[in-house]
Amino acid sequence: DGINSGKTNQEIVQRIRGTKRLNYEDGILNGTKTDIERTVRTVRSHVANQAYLNSFNQIGFEYVRFVSVLDGRTSKLCASLDGSVWEINDPAKRVPPLHPNCRSILVPVEKDGQLVG
Repeated sequence: DGINSGKTNQEIVQRIRGTKRLNYEDGILNGTKTDIERTVRTVRSHVANQAYLNSFNQIGFEYVRFVSVLDGRTSKLCASLDGSVWEINDPAKRVPPLHPNCRSILVPVEKDGQLVG
């Protein structure tokens, strides 16, 4: 509901966690702020990646490349998949998020892995 209605991550977190004014008793869940933030980020990533993939498919792109943020926080799984190219309809392709806090995405590419355009 929060994503569809244009709420920010912070607004979604506050609705789930509750407000300090009411001693956090008005929140949907009793959980730590970190757990809730991680869940919101991961769900938002899932929704965005599914929407991108659907758009790429409708536009007519035939291939996608897995792109990872490569830094000290990158998971081994995402680092190992960085640069992988699949046919867009390949059921074996990996679609982010692959784990909580995943920052990877799929981008449309040519068959050789080069960016479109």
